[in-house]
Amino acid sequence: MSKELSEMTLEELWQLFPIIIREHDIKWNDQYNEEERFLINILPDNAIISHIGSTAINGICAKPIVDILVESEISDFSEIKRSLLKHDYLCHAEDEKSIDFNKGYTKEGFAAKVFHLHLREYGDNRELYFRDYMNDNPDIAKEYEKLKISLSKRYEHDRDAYTNAKTDFIKKYTDEAICRYGQRYSRASVCRNMEQKLIFEDRDGNDKDFIYLCGELDKALEELVGGKFQRNVYAKYNTTEMIHDAIVVYDGEKPVACGSFKRYDDEHAELKRVFVSKDIASHGLGSQIVGRLEDKARQQGYRYCILETGAPLKAACHLYKKLGYKVIPNYGQYADMPNSICMEKEL
Repeated sequence: MSKELSEMTLEELWQLFPIIIREHDIKWNDQYNEEERFLINILPDNAIISHIGSTAINGICAKPIVDILVESEISDFSEIKRSLLKHDYLCHAEDEKSIDFNKGYTKEGFAAKVFHLHLREYGDNRELYFRDYMNDNPDIAKEYEKLKISLSKRYEHDRDAYTNAKTDFIKKYTDEAICRYGQRYSRASVCRNMEQKLIFEDRDGNDKDFIYLCGELDKALEELVGGKFQRNVYAKYNTTEMIHDAIVVYDGEKPVACGSFKRYDDEHAELKRVFVSKDIASHGLGSQIVGRLEDKARQQGYRYCILETGAPLKAACHLYKKLGYKVIPNYGQYADMPNSICMEKEL
C-alpha cells in the first residue's frame, strides 16, 4: 500500500513531484479563470484574487501548476483556511502573515489540474509586479524562461534549490517593476479602479444586453453540468419575458454581469439569472448584484427572496448560503426535480 503524502519524507515528495517545465499552454489561463470563479464564491467578498507565477506570463514555458495569490485581512485568515480545507486544498506552510496551500497533489502524482494558492495580507503582492514586468518586456521574459529550463534540469528533484536559484533574477526585476509601476497594486488603487470601471444599470427582461448575458450563462451552465442532467427541462422556467426587474453591469461599454427577480407571489420575489462573466475579475460582484436585487425587492414590498439552483453548482450554493439564504423544500415547478436546490431569505 502506498504511503499517504503526510507520511512521505521531503526527498520522497520531490521524487513524486519533480520539476517539470512544459511549453506554454493557453489552457492554464482557462484553469485559473475557472478556479477564480470558484474561489470568489467561497472567500470573503473583500478578498483580492490574482493569477501569478509563470503560467500568468505570456508565451513562456512553465511548470503546469497555476499559482494564485489571495490578498485579505489577516483577521480573515482562519475563516479562509477552514473554507479552503473543506474544498480539496491542503495547507503546506503557514506563518503569522501568510499561508500556502496546494490542490491537485495525490499519492499517485500530479492530478490533471494543479494549483498553488498563496494567502497574504493586503499589499504583500510583489509577484504581481514581476508578472506585469515580464509581460511588458518579452525579451526579459525569455531570459527568465531559459533560466527556468536550465535550473529544472539541474534541480529536477530538489524544489527548494530550484526556487532559491531563481531568487536573484526575480528580485532584480521585481524591484525595477515597483519603481516603474508605483502603487499599481495597493489595495486602494485596486478598489478605486474596480469602482471606476463598473456601471450598474437597471434593465428589464427585454433588454438586449440582459438577454445576451443570459445566453452566456446558459453556455457556462452547459459546460459545467450539461453532461450530468438534462438542462432543457429548465429552459421554460428561465425565459426573460416576465422579468420586469433586472440589473446589467458594464465594464466600460461591455456587459459583464447580470441578475434579476420576478414576482412569485405577494410576499416572495424569485431571483433569476444571476451571472458574472469569466471576462472580469469579480471581487464580490455576484454578492453586490444579489444585494442590489434584494434592496429593489424590499422597496417593492416583498418580504422574502427565493431562488432555485442546482445541486452540482456547489460554488453557487455556497455563495447563497454565505449571503444568508437557507435551503427550503423545493417549491412550485421544482418540487419533483431532484437536482434542484431551493433557498429562501427573509428581507
